[in-house]
Amino acid sequence: SSTTTSTTLEPISVSGRFEFNDCGISTTLHIFGGFETGSHEFPWMAALTYENSLKSRELVLCGGVILGTNVILTAAHCTTPFRDFSLTKIKVGHSDLNSEWIEEAEVELIEAHPDFASGPFGPFHDIALLKLKTHLDVKVGIRPICLPEADLDLAKAGNFTVAGWGATESSIRS
Repeated sequence: SSTTTSTTLEPISVSGRFEFNDCGISTTLHIFGGFETGSHEFPWMAALTYENSLKSRELVLCGGVILGTNVILTAAHCTTPFRDFSLTKIKVGHSDLNSEWIEEAEVELIEAHPDFASGPFGPFHDIALLKLKTHLDVKVGIRPICLPEADLDLAKAGNFTVAGWGATESSIRS
């Protein structure tokens, strides 16, 4: 006999919305080919910051995108603890995470897809939302990403850009 389990999740309350139509608009020229990005080239990017249990060390291990003033979209596998490190906050506002332009916000709630699972062929349903304790303000370097229309034909959409923190074209950590 088989058992079916049903889980009802409370929706994440998004109390703030950006009041403009500038989603997905970069404030700099685009750089292609795996090179270091410009300062505010991807203003919708958020660096996910993890702290160890003693709060004495932090790492950036994943990225996400700004959906609303207090919501970040990321991969569900980025929400699970890594060794002694747990996701505690995000950084936004600049590609250089040590810049004076960087703003931090604490993560209040992590909501991974209820069917998220890792397996030998990769993670499945690998998506999660982070609710922030505070709201982000729109400014240079901080803007939401645009989501595609539901009927977007990916085969005809053209080129895509992947952005994040990692090694550059010369294997220098960024």
